[in-house]
Amino acid sequence: MKISNLKAVKILALLNVTLLTVCVFIIILLQFIPHNLYLTPVVIVISVLLSVLLLRIKYIEIDESAACLTIRKIHPFAKKGYVSPIAEFPKTAIRHFEIRNHIFGKRMKIIIQSRSITKRFQFNLFLFRKKHLNQIINVLRMLQR
Repeated sequence: MKISNLKAVKILALLNVTLLTVCVFIIILLQFIPHNLYLTPVVIVISVLLSVLLLRIKYIEIDESAACLTIRKIHPFAKKGYVSPIAEFPKTAIRHFEIRNHIFGKRMKIIIQSRSITKRFQFNLFLFRKKHLNQIINVLRMLQR
């Protein structure tokens, strides 16, 4: 079963590209029109912030298959194909998980243990719908048993 926030992140990325395009057109337009000197730097700062957001935005895909749990972060405009996972571990290694509320969404912490090694993974569950969050919780509860 695959659970992801692809649709919401693609909408956010397309909105970001649209706003970035509008900012570039405003910068070009401001070169030909006499204006206030403070407007151009403000638009440039907004454009830079939108560019950084566009480069950093990624959707999370949680894949629960026969023997392992795989978590990937993928850019919404990335080419189709194999993307190496951030975390991939056997289902039996999950010892504890929790999902907490934060300012901009929820954060998931997973603790896995195999033999003598204990690892922690943290992921922001930004733009996940309540339905998807419930699916993630149900999958992790089944795997924890």
